[in-house]
Amino acid sequence: MRDGTRHEAAPRTPRGDTDLPLSNKEISDKYHLFADPIIGAETAGRIETLCAGFDYLDAGGVQGLLDIILRKPGA
Repeated sequence: MRDGTRHEAAPRTPRGDTDLPLSNKEISDKYHLFADPIIGAETAGRIETLCAGFDYLDAGGVQGLLDIILRKPGA
């Protein structure tokens, strides 16, 4: 500080960092916190479900996901 006072604290790892990862539920909750007000809970849920099974989507499933995520919110 300007008056010479020093404040010290140990380094901290933010939640979600590799040293302190979020659980799957915490990731889902955070996603819905941000996504639901913009695209709606139903659409956010569909995106979450499709992304969770992304490795197993066929071409139609990938196209369906793209259709959802590239759609303008509210359209």
